[in-house]
Amino acid sequence: GLGSPQGVRTAILDLGRAVGAEERAQKLVARYDEILGDLQRRLAGVKRPRVLYWAGGMTAGADTAIGAMVETAGAINLGRELGVVGIAPPGAERAFAADPDLILVGSWPGAEASVKGHPLLAQTRAVREGRILLMPNELLVALSQYTADACWHLAYLLHPDRVQRPRP
Repeated sequence: GLGSPQGVRTAILDLGRAVGAEERAQKLVARYDEILGDLQRRLAGVKRPRVLYWAGGMTAGADTAIGAMVETAGAINLGRELGVVGIAPPGAERAFAADPDLILVGSWPGAEASVKGHPLLAQTRAVREGRILLMPNELLVALSQYTADACWHLAYLLHPDRVQRPRP
């Protein structure tokens, strides 16, 4: 499905064929493959932090674009580990007990404050140690050729020693 880098790649090619822009689609996919390939080389053998995506009580589990992005960027998607499929609530108690290394939020107003002000999440090690990652919204919802850029940007936030710049 679309919830994976491979799914996005296929969608770009399908769209290109549908609108008679196959060559353009091939170019986009070539760039996409190049970025993700470069990323995988950079992240080989990296220690993968456990990341919880949080948006108003929801997380991204298996079969989600955000989950795939977290994994592609060199982290473990805690939503998937908790057995969540799709975008669904993991339960604040379970999220707290899972003790994420990092909490990932979008850049919309109040997103970070809602985590810091949450009765349970505020007590997590991640929040106490200031490990809340803000991901620009336009990258978080990028189901397009920019998905590769989103994976890259998150890898830059997670592994700045391996990925030194925010854009490929």
